[in-house]
Amino acid sequence: MLFRSSDETNQETNDLVGSWHLTSFNPGFGQTENYNTGDITWSISSDNSINVTLNVTTSTQLPLNENGDYSYNIISNDSVSVESVNYKYELVEQTLRLLDNPSSDGIILTFQKVEN
Repeated sequence: MLFRSSDETNQETNDLVGSWHLTSFNPGFGQTENYNTGDITWSISSDNSINVTLNVTTSTQLPLNENGDYSYNIISNDSVSVESVNYKYELVEQTLRLLDNPSSDGIILTFQKVEN
């Protein structure tokens, strides 16, 4: 079993903390849905909570498709669990991608970090 220091976990959490605009949702077999800045915002806190604000009507396939507070946990340096669904995540500069088994046509969520 691999053990990570609390410093490593804290850094991973700190990288995710902030407000993120959902820019696209690829449901796998369906058509990609693109969103404008401010349509859907996930505010990720260091206390393992995500506050979702929807200003548009969304697909029922979209994870966290209602306004409210949800939970997440860092699993590893490239995996996160959101409401008990495990995602691989990629964080490159100000872009966050959550991937749920994309090699098998799983979903892909792409976010852009909100500038402070």
